[in-house]
Amino acid sequence: MCLPRWDLILNLQKKIILIDSFKYNKKAIRPITLIVDFVINHEGIEHYVDIKGFATDVSKIKYKMLRYQLKDNPKTDVIWLYSKKAIYQFLINLKE
Repeated sequence: MCLPRWDLILNLQKKIILIDSFKYNKKAIRPITLIVDFVINHEGIEHYVDIKGFATDVSKIKYKMLRYQLKDNPKTDVIWLYSKKAIYQFLINLKE
């Protein structure tokens, strides 16, 4: 299977801080982070892409938090791909 070529900027394994670290009752609380597989910048839109077979309760919450952080930026898209066919279709849709 051969994919078409086009210009895009691709970042692999991007770490996103959802909640910063902080102190509570003099104890350090670690940040909540999410690592997405790819961040693709294509035609002015930043696509946050993760490939997972199934959603866990933790991953559902983290993705909800990411969408909340990005809610005021219409030039972003959060995508969860779950199969080889879905990945291929996403790449074809980027080209179109």
